Amino acid sequence: MAALRVGSEVYCTDGLAGSLAQVVLDRHTKQVSHLIVQGKQPGALYVVPMELVESWDAQSVRLRLRLEELSAERAFRAADFSSGDEVAKGTEYSQGQTLVWEKRYGEVGGSVPEVAGLVAEKIVPARIAIGRGTRVYCLDGPLGIVDHVLLKPSNGEVTHIVVRRGAFLAHAIVVPVELVHTVDETGVYIDARRETLLHLPTFSPRPDEAILAEVREWLRKVGDELRDVEISVSQGLVRLSGTVRDVRAKRLAESIARQVEGVVGVDNALTVDAAIAAQVISALAQDPRTRLASIEVSCDRGVVTLRGSVDTAEERKAAEEIARRTPGVLLVVNEIEILPNRELPIPPYVLQYLPLTEKQR
Repeated sequence: MAALRVGSEVYCTDGLAGSLAQVVLDRHTKQVSHLIVQGKQPGALYVVPMELVESWDAQSVRLRLRLEELSAERAFRAADFSSGDEVAKGTEYSQGQTLVWEKRYGEVGGSVPEVAGLVAEKIVPARIAIGRGTRVYCLDGPLGIVDHVLLKPSNGEVTHIVVRRGAFLAHAIVVPVELVHTVDETGVYIDARRETLLHLPTFSPRPDEAILAEVREWLRKVGDELRDVEISVSQGLVRLSGTVRDVRAKRLAESIARQVEGVVGVDNALTVDAAIAAQVISALAQDPRTRLASIEVSCDRGVVTLRGSVDTAEERKAAEEIARRTPGVLLVVNEIEILPNRELPIPPYVLQYLPLTEKQR
């Protein structure tokens, strides 16, 4: 498909909307994420996400919007963007044709995104968490659902609620927490009418594919330590899974993901090798078939190795089965030896209490 051409006519489903003034590029992938559409009225500029673009060719762009719906899209503010000339190098776009995001939340600043949080007691006495999926109501009735919240870095309390108004996250408004009247089990209640709220700043998300690509690249740059981390992204929420060697590596992976532009939260489901080994040891100790066996357990990125010796092949097989059933175990390497009627070494803490004849054995 041809590249989007700045200057092309832009059509809504019911007629000509205007022209393509500029495109917004993702800093990492250099892909177009939004269009800046010049409306037919002087000074009317709209920020339209690519998910609302039906098709385009060398002469025109067609949107999945009616003309009246286009007017409800985010109004362009120069302060929300900076020049994309550096990012555009090596692309089809010329100087001045591209922008990059600076303020996805508009004039709202100084807060950090998270999928859930608590409202300050001075605003809402009931300490009920609100987050993705919580229903939001205004004085006119249902407004939408919470996509995520913005938190004050100093105390972790909610400063704003990002409310999704429809099927597209592009239709999300940033509501200051001061407008919250009540929070209970049924949802969040805003003390304002819909018409007032629709004039609030809006949130423009970064595509999940771009977030995924950048998180993956940053983790890969760390090296082997995080090479087996699995990543998925859903509406800005990054999920990390797989196995790492220790808690430090688990925290490092989450820290890297949180710093990537567009991430609104991290679900850190990484499993630590030490924790897996501890679970295997516990399971072996509780099973009557292996609780008296002398088995060493080690784990490297989910691969468990069993060493030591047992009396029978049945014990050896049982140890492997127990380890394999432990959550987080990807593979079991069974290096246990079968040594029937073996004499086990006497532990030093027992040796001191034995008679001399026993110590000389």
